[in-house]
Amino acid sequence: MSLEKELVKIYKRIEDEKRLGDKRAEQFYNLIFGGQLKFPATQNPSADPNTLDDYEEGTWTPIDASGAGLNLVIDGQSIYTKIGNMVWASCRIVFPTTADGSAIHIGGLPFTVANNLGNCGGGMVTLCYVTTAVTVYPVQNSVGIYFYKLGGARYTNAEFSEKLIIFSVQYQVA
Repeated sequence: MSLEKELVKIYKRIEDEKRLGDKRAEQFYNLIFGGQLKFPATQNPSADPNTLDDYEEGTWTPIDASGAGLNLVIDGQSIYTKIGNMVWASCRIVFPTTADGSAIHIGGLPFTVANNLGNCGGGMVTLCYVTTAVTVYPVQNSVGIYFYKLGGARYTNAEFSEKLIIFSVQYQVA
């Protein structure tokens, strides 16, 4: 029997099982014939670390967590993608006019950062009008981000006063 005839038989069997309400058949059909893999709205965790059991896309709301009470202007949409235990988030923020000397601390990440020293994540800035490089660092066991200068000092709110910053961060979830 040819491969084409075998595939037609499989297709017909899956169609029959879908009509009978078999959810697994519907998921298999969507994956094989529709190129889609659907995850449930609520994660169904697997004990097997090699099983992909979670995928999610959404938006998040960055907030000032420095204690300065700044009203950050979100320029566009802040988005994230979560695959398994990893999150990729991005944002465009305009800082208000401020002379506040507190270190920048952006909060509101969609998931808590893992408490895993040395392996919790990192990020990059694609646009920022400051004079030295900016490193994005997700804060362990929190929903926050710090911004560092080369040499290890943290940027202050005043240094980002009236500046647009576009950044991405990736991190492991707790």
